[in-house]
Amino acid sequence: MVTVNVSGPLFDGRAADAVTDLCDAIEYSVAWQAHGEARQIMDASFRNPTPYYEVQVTVEPRGDEMVVHDRGIAYGPWLESGASQRPTRFRGYHSFRRATAAVLPQVGRLVQHLIGPFLRRMNG
Repeated sequence: MVTVNVSGPLFDGRAADAVTDLCDAIEYSVAWQAHGEARQIMDASFRNPTPYYEVQVTVEPRGDEMVVHDRGIAYGPWLESGASQRPTRFRGYHSFRRATAAVLPQVGRLVQHLIGPFLRRMNG
C-alpha cells in the first residue's frame, strides 16, 4: 500500500488565489501606466489645454478588467479621433491609442517586480 500526502499552495487553493491576485496586480499596474502615458501625451499635444478634460481621465474597474477612460465626456471622441458631424481639418490627438502603443512594450518591465512576491506565495 502506498500513501501519498499532498500539501501546499497548489492543493489547498492558495495557488488559485495567488494567480488571481497576480492578474489583478498586472492589470492595475498596466492600466495606471497607460493613464500616465495618456496624460503626458495630452500635456504635450493639446494646443489649447483646459485642465477639465485631463482630470476626467481616470482608471476604474469595469467587469473583470481595468479601463482607462474620460468618464464619457461628450467631446472626448472628437479629441481622440477628430470625428465630428461636419468636416474639419482637425484629425484628433489619438492620446489613448498612442498611450496604448507606448505601454505595450513596457509590460514586461512593469510586471517584473510583481513576480517575486507571487513566486514566494506559490512556494508556500
